[in-house]
Amino acid sequence: MPEQISQAEEDKIVDLLTNTTMNCLQIAAELRRSASVITMVNKKHLIRDYSKNKNSLATKVTPEKRQQIINLLKENLLTQQEIAKLMDLSDFTIGRINKEEGIRPNRWQPKAKDEAPPLPEDDIVLLFQEGHTLKSISINVKTSVENVRKVLNNRIPEWKVIAAKQYEANRNTLVAKDKKPSVLESKEAKPPTIAGSSANALSPWSSSKSVKSFSI
Repeated sequence: MPEQISQAEEDKIVDLLTNTTMNCLQIAAELRRSASVITMVNKKHLIRDYSKNKNSLATKVTPEKRQQIINLLKENLLTQQEIAKLMDLSDFTIGRINKEEGIRPNRWQPKAKDEAPPLPEDDIVLLFQEGHTLKSISINVKTSVENVRKVLNNRIPEWKVIAAKQYEANRNTLVAKDKKPSVLESKEAKPPTIAGSSANALSPWSSSKSVKSFSI
């Protein structure tokens, strides 16, 4: 993680890079900071060009040459690297002039995040009215539960009360399905019978045929 520096320290580094011939190591020693902090500030402000000579100040460009570079940048037919080669300058110098003039977007600028597609609010409301849970709705419409809540807050302000009633109704339904018969109902239930036989036929004592007799 890069070192954190205050605005005052950054201004001091910019001043030394701009107005002195001290190299990065000397500036780092002077301010008791690492050389990486100095180079980071230099890169941010495009002050010195270290592509050829580490101790050189930014390449001096005549007003005429600078105007040629500006015209080439505005034409947008050549890349900054091609302009640098054509004008016999470093990429750094072309980038510094481009930044100062604000002609082209900074190539190091992070890409803007793609805008998220609009939420299917009507589908969210419909699924909720059908009794779906927030999690189920979020899976169906491929969004977060938090987004589902936001839509319901806007479209159905009383949705929490409705959701609570739905939950209670579902719970009661499950309880009714899982309810076991009472002891009284079990006693009153008739024993199972087998077709073609009576209950007595099942007992070994009900018929003399079921027991073999032996004479002594």
